[in-house]
Amino acid sequence: MKSKTINRIKDMTKPYFKSIIAISLLSLLVSIGEIAKPYIIEIVIDNYLSKGIYQVEAMTIGILGAIYISIVIIRKYYKFYSNNSNKYSWRKCCI
Repeated sequence: MKSKTINRIKDMTKPYFKSIIAISLLSLLVSIGEIAKPYIIEIVIDNYLSKGIYQVEAMTIGILGAIYISIVIIRKYYKFYSNNSNKYSWRKCCI
């Protein structure tokens, strides 16, 4: 690309820099979370429910459930923020 084009792109994206960073970080978190959800379910079924126990060392079903729910909530806010990034700021969305 020409340096003129790159400079124009920088100028156009400058007002949206915080939004671009927030969406990038949230998309990374959501991707990792989407990969982790089936693994969390596998751990709960194989290590806890099939054996009839609810605690193995420090990890309990409650902690794994809280991790799973937090992944789902982060995904919800990511979808809301990425769909409405022009209408709302991050503060209005999540607080």
